Amino acid sequence: MSVGLDPKGRINFNDVTVLILEQSDTAADLLGQIFGGFGTRNCLKATGVDQSAEMASRKPIDLAVVEPELGGEDGLEFVRWLRRSASEPSRSAPVIVTAGATTAASVHKALRAGASFFVAKPISSAVIMQRIQWVIKDNRPFVDCPVYAGPDNRFKMVGPPPGSTGRRGGDITTELGSASEPNLTQNDIDMLIKPQKVSL
Repeated sequence: MSVGLDPKGRINFNDVTVLILEQSDTAADLLGQIFGGFGTRNCLKATGVDQSAEMASRKPIDLAVVEPELGGEDGLEFVRWLRRSASEPSRSAPVIVTAGATTAASVHKALRAGASFFVAKPISSAVIMQRIQWVIKDNRPFVDCPVYAGPDNRFKMVGPPPGSTGRRGGDITTELGSASEPNLTQNDIDMLIKPQKVSL
């Protein structure tokens, strides 16, 4: 994500181009106001997949915020197009998917399409800012293969990025304590998986 920092270390959104794909002009305007409050001067707003693809083709984007439920369209089609067909730097721009339905299936579907993060609605400016801070610290490699294009999502939930706090009370930290017992020897491991004879 192409962002700068001011002398106090705060994010400078002046030159960041954000594309917002929402199901209605009202929802897009609301998100646009949030980014305007951050100082974003370049905010592209769309309500359809073709419209958003056309905008991303005309002007490189630094961040996309996408609603998957667009009425008659699937907003994730834009994410797939972005990852497969857009030119750089838009192709590898972070994508935050925002949706009211937050089932495990909907989250996995968004990540398989190439999204960087999934945020549950309703969202606030504080949550958006937190996710953008995560995006800035995100150093996952970009994967490009026949079945997937997007950030490497093969990771386990080990908590928020180092130096930040989680949004949920159950988020774990990345700091691990010392082992409470010595490591198993190879012989111990072999005995655990060795077939045993049982008398019946």
